[in-house]
Amino acid sequence: VSFGRGKAYIQGNRARIPLPDEAISAADLATLRGTADRFALDLRFHDEAYHSRQQPETAAAREVFDAVEQARVAAIGSYLMRGVEDNLSALLEQDCIARGYDRAESQQDVSLGDAVGLLVREKMIGPLPAAAARGLAPWRDKIESQLGAQLQHLPEIMYDQAEFARLTRKMLHDLGLSDDWGEDSGEGEAAEDSQEPEEVESEAGDETSEQEMSGDA
Repeated sequence: VSFGRGKAYIQGNRARIPLPDEAISAADLATLRGTADRFALDLRFHDEAYHSRQQPETAAAREVFDAVEQARVAAIGSYLMRGVEDNLSALLEQDCIARGYDRAESQQDVSLGDAVGLLVREKMIGPLPAAAARGLAPWRDKIESQLGAQLQHLPEIMYDQAEFARLTRKMLHDLGLSDDWGEDSGEGEAAEDSQEPEEVESEAGDETSEQEMSGDA
């Protein structure tokens, strides 16, 4: 992960974060660190090739599938270090405000995929920031009634992308979004590298941890 001019992006095993302004606010700095932490987590714990093979064909199912995987990776980072959790929460709040979720009043104001991802994130990490909680509210009862006990076992498999994908397919079935899948049925192996935590560095440099994640590697 490096810093440079222009928008944040991630491609392959490289990511770039915008250079911060000299007068950047504390809130904006936390959001910037959240972007760096998210990219670092994706590079370490998310196998994009495997994910692409498992993606559903239809847009609605794919959106749910992607959002749940993003929640899984965020949960890993939040588990490893509190500073990362704070940064990712700041980033989530900004993203939800940008989508207008802080003003959500009905299901039409929030996509199902985002709502499922927010609920999965809440079950694995804890309370959501205000705008995210507001976005989840119109969908909460419906999603919880359809997914039920499946949501209770998510933390147990968060390091296993393949197992998490299998559980996500069950969620899609229960949500009525089952469809054809990609190149395989999901029974194949995920990345060769273990998803178990190793020594990585973090942008949340105000804390010490045996598992540090870097936003500037």
